[in-house]
Amino acid sequence: MTTSPAGNRAGSKTPFVTVVVLNYNAERFIGPCLRSLVASEYPNDSMEIVVVDNASTDRSLDLVREEFPQGVRIVEAGSNCGFSVGNNLAMRHAPGPYVALVNPDTEVAPDWLRPLAETLEADPAAGAAQPKLLLFQDRIPVVIQSPTFTPKSAGMGGDERSLGLRVQSVEASSDGACVPVEFRSGFGGAELDEHGRGFRWSLGEAELGLACPDGGAIRLRLGASAPRPDGGKVCFSVRVGDEPVFDGEADGKTEIFEFDLPAGCRDLARPVVQNAGSYPLPDGSSRDRGTVISHGNVYYDWDGPAYSDKREVFSFNGAGVLLRKAMLSEIGYFDESIFMYYEDTDLAIRARRRGWRVVYVPDSTIRHHHSGVAVEWSPFFISHVFRSRLYVILKHWPPVVAFRALAGDIVGTLRSGSASARQALRQPFRKPDELANFAARLGALLWFIRMLPAALVRRAGERRAGPHGPELFEPWMADR
Repeated sequence: MTTSPAGNRAGSKTPFVTVVVLNYNAERFIGPCLRSLVASEYPNDSMEIVVVDNASTDRSLDLVREEFPQGVRIVEAGSNCGFSVGNNLAMRHAPGPYVALVNPDTEVAPDWLRPLAETLEADPAAGAAQPKLLLFQDRIPVVIQSPTFTPKSAGMGGDERSLGLRVQSVEASSDGACVPVEFRSGFGGAELDEHGRGFRWSLGEAELGLACPDGGAIRLRLGASAPRPDGGKVCFSVRVGDEPVFDGEADGKTEIFEFDLPAGCRDLARPVVQNAGSYPLPDGSSRDRGTVISHGNVYYDWDGPAYSDKREVFSFNGAGVLLRKAMLSEIGYFDESIFMYYEDTDLAIRARRRGWRVVYVPDSTIRHHHSGVAVEWSPFFISHVFRSRLYVILKHWPPVVAFRALAGDIVGTLRSGSASARQALRQPFRKPDELANFAARLGALLWFIRMLPAALVRRAGERRAGPHGPELFEPWMADR
């Protein structure tokens, strides 16, 4: 976009922004991401794009050089140094007043940057402006309706939930390609049946979300049963919007029900909010505004009025954010002890402690292929999330919260080890999922123990910098 930021900035009325894209093996996404950035409706002489490459082994860096020989500056880290170190390499040398971070598995709206810059220009105390992060694909809502029963009332234990169908599998396809499906409102959390197979109960009226494919008919395969004390059949229905799609009967035996969705179902697809700022939880964790937890089921909320107002939020999401360089220079950049995950929360807490604000700006939107590069709940994810979370809690939260978090993770790791042993005895030739998860959690604990002295030193420094008790967190915990 520009080769001489300082010179080009001199005659511009818009603030100069360095946009940093941290790349590690993002060959699938980096091209569309950079094309969307180049197409931004922001003056070329007030914006530069920097790709920091963490020693990718795929063709992503070659693609950047081939397609953007002039418009993108490349910084080669030399190794996979993680999110914090990689972004710091570019942020420290940003020449203008603002730095934007954009994940390589995102695509920005054409007008994404100006509302963020205007927000920081208008509010000198705002150190970060958070756009609305939407999942890349809109979701088609599919509703399953069934009668319910209450196990406790039927003399079948103490479960007081109103249960409908036992859903063991949901698969969708379009033109032979798999269509991702998520369980949304009206479903319980994952459980195991008497044979060790996973399922979820529907709770009367239950909603699925299908990632909207580009074209072709959409076929849905629903594996479900409806066990009842009397062994009778249960009628259920499926609809998209107000249009009936399928009527079926289920009993205690799992059956596959297969049907096509109506041709116009794509017209009902709606955007889904991944992040509209983040807030703290009493256990020291952080949660996206947009995440919904209901009856043990976790999903992202539909976009709507709750996410339409500009407002201050507790912290931001590093997948897309505009940061004030003066704030970074004052408080320090990302903590380079954190390889990835929770580094954004840590920076936001340090900023807030020193009087800076984080503002959510709904007029700025970015689409995100969630877990497009790093796979959520993989052993790698588990290892880094658990260790980074513990480190940040010890660094910032009151001692009782830190103690409970550490004790909880120790107990959780022991339970994971026990589950790993049981799996090995029960199914010795099965892929050792539990063993990999146990190793990841154990590795996180060992890393945390090794980092304990450094974390305590940084904790002492943070306590001298400003508020460090419950008053820093509690006002934001009700924002759910």
